[in-house]
Amino acid sequence: MEDFQNNKLSLDELPQLNVLDFERLPGRYFRLRLWTWALVLFLSSFILFGGILWANVKEDVLISEIPAVLWGLMTAWYLFISLWGISEFNGFALRGYAMRERDLSFRSGYFFHAYTTVPFNRLQHSEISQGPLARAVKLCTLKIYTAGSSGANLSISGMDPIDAQRIRDYIDEHGSE
Repeated sequence: MEDFQNNKLSLDELPQLNVLDFERLPGRYFRLRLWTWALVLFLSSFILFGGILWANVKEDVLISEIPAVLWGLMTAWYLFISLWGISEFNGFALRGYAMRERDLSFRSGYFFHAYTTVPFNRLQHSEISQGPLARAVKLCTLKIYTAGSSGANLSISGMDPIDAQRIRDYIDEHGSE
């Protein structure tokens, strides 16, 4: 029988996740996200300003008569859209994944940084999903599931399908080690 030990570890001895060389996601995923942002911006602007114009022309409501609450809601909406745009433009370069011998890590976020690491020995199963829009631009999502959870513990959207399949094959081969 082996003697139980629980020695103290120094934080300096632990591996540093932020020094990993993260692989960037394809540029076509960046373009897809920007097009999505631009489409939401365009459609919401069309609806909001179209509604104001319609109220002004058809209902004879002067712009100065529009309630302050509505102006406040529109301002909040455009503030949200602006922050989303800043996050997309500046935060995409921070998105990436890193695969090591025994785990897969993903980082994301411009305003709120997130690092997720899943060790292969905790892997339950993995899947690659691809919707019609992602299929059209040759992108997919790699989802990693661990035991004891109802959803994916790690989901990497915007991956090249060939890279996602290679990672999945490696995980399937080495996951039980």
